[in-house]
Amino acid sequence: GLDHGDISFWDVSTGECDGKVRGPGFKVRCISYLPDGQQFASVLDSPAVLIRETLTGRVTGKFSSHTETTNSVCFQGDLALTTSDDFSAKLWMKRGRRYLLVHDFFGHTDHVRCGVFSPDGSSVATVSRDRTGKVWDIREILAYANAYFEQKDMERRKRHEEMGYEEEIEEGEEGEEMEHGQDAEGHQGF
Repeated sequence: GLDHGDISFWDVSTGECDGKVRGPGFKVRCISYLPDGQQFASVLDSPAVLIRETLTGRVTGKFSSHTETTNSVCFQGDLALTTSDDFSAKLWMKRGRRYLLVHDFFGHTDHVRCGVFSPDGSSVATVSRDRTGKVWDIREILAYANAYFEQKDMERRKRHEEMGYEEEIEEGEEGEEMEHGQDAEGHQGF
């Protein structure tokens, strides 16, 4: 079913198919559960990552910034990592209900096939068709991103107080995405 976009769920104890999500007719490259287990991400033969409800398969979100086909997605806590045929990997941070791009990783000279987080979350590793693997330290990137979003949250709260709004707004609800993967200082890479 992966060549026509259907995703099947199997009960590992019985070997029986538990359910199926009908796809849009594109090849499925990767699926990955989100940390809550209530949703999963599917990577089709396109630049987009679709977030779906596990029980129904209903699409509840989407994120994309790659210019070519996305090959893989993985999650750790509120972070996501994607890899692509555009020779890059991208780090995303969940803010509210959305994943926002916080950093682009460049350095491979061919399609980046897969990426993973280190167990302690301090780095990511990527492998490419260029026959290289790279380890990228993300601690400084995350520190900048957290400081950037914290500043944006403070500015938003202040603006809402000045306008007399009493209700709380959820973080990530206004346009706060960092410029094309730049960190808070505007760096493209470290």
